[in-house]
Amino acid sequence: MASVSLFSLLAPAARNKGINSLINLDTQFNTGIPAVTTLTAFNDLLGTTLDAPAGTPVDYKAIGFNILAGHTLNLGAGDDQLQIASGSALNAIGINIGTGSTLDLGIGKNKVIMLLTGAGSVGVNNQSKFLAGSGLDTIKADAGLHGLVNGSATNTGAVFNTGAGADKVDFSSVEGHGIENWGTITLGLDTEADKDVLTGSSAGHPVVLPAPFYDPNKFGIFNAGTINFGGGKDVVDALLGGFGGGGVYNLGWTKTDARTGRVTQDTDVDVVNGFGAGTFNGGGGRNGITLPDGDYAITYTVKPLTLTDLASGKLTRNGDATTVMTFNQFDGIGGSGLLGALHFVNAPALGAAQVLSTFSVNTAGDISAVQYV
Repeated sequence: MASVSLFSLLAPAARNKGINSLINLDTQFNTGIPAVTTLTAFNDLLGTTLDAPAGTPVDYKAIGFNILAGHTLNLGAGDDQLQIASGSALNAIGINIGTGSTLDLGIGKNKVIMLLTGAGSVGVNNQSKFLAGSGLDTIKADAGLHGLVNGSATNTGAVFNTGAGADKVDFSSVEGHGIENWGTITLGLDTEADKDVLTGSSAGHPVVLPAPFYDPNKFGIFNAGTINFGGGKDVVDALLGGFGGGGVYNLGWTKTDARTGRVTQDTDVDVVNGFGAGTFNGGGGRNGITLPDGDYAITYTVKPLTLTDLASGKLTRNGDATTVMTFNQFDGIGGSGLLGALHFVNAPALGAAQVLSTFSVNTAGDISAVQYV
């Protein structure tokens, strides 16, 4: 197999004055000896491209930043960047974190930008630990096959954690999942009030297609594990491609005092954009769901006079009973438009009774035709 040449992270010739800078084109950054590579506490910029040269064989394999199994790359404190400005090579991987290895971006305003266009390419393949530390982190990967792969069906222990701070994480795909998660993704801490935004999109899975024409290999966010947001006004967005995998999303937090039994919750407003299989736990606050166009059926229960007047229930779309969106402790649902929304506390039959209703969302994002059965 043809491959890119290796470039040691320890090469002293690649360092500039006052800043640790490793810049090399059409090469692979590879951790080596020692097992733990730590860059000093400056602003680190690691950059490369993964464009296949003319005449490259089909089996050309390019990896931008390869953290070998059992190794650690720690970028230290400072505003660090990992960047691939272009990547047309087939089956390229922007960042590969092997089994038992760790990528730690450290504390600071970190940026990870992976722009891959080649078929079969993956922005970030994390099979162990991706840690961003505290700070305002921006992580973005556009790729041909998957934006982010976190773990696998046989590796559910993979961890992707952005730490505290108002983090923006955006993964997109042309032909596969924007995000494929089998392990745990965590954005933020329970104690923080910052707004975290997680976006997964798949251009290969338009939401305008009626059910049951869902492609199981092309979701905005395919989550078979757990995604945690902690405190803050958080957003999870899969409007382009929808949600798949049936995993769990914890958008808020609930704590019970072991001594008194007193229950407390966060009160921030969280938003879910998109429809699909999964369980969405809102915590406290006036949380909402923004849906794509379609015809919906909903069954829910409102529990007033508890912590907040919030509802739990299930949603289906376009008559497809096999794809169920389960939600717990949400205030209302609607489209992205300005005309109308279904607020559970304004609905009839408050209390323990189940409420079944149908409604529609048009292409302008407006909700209409609300009927209670």
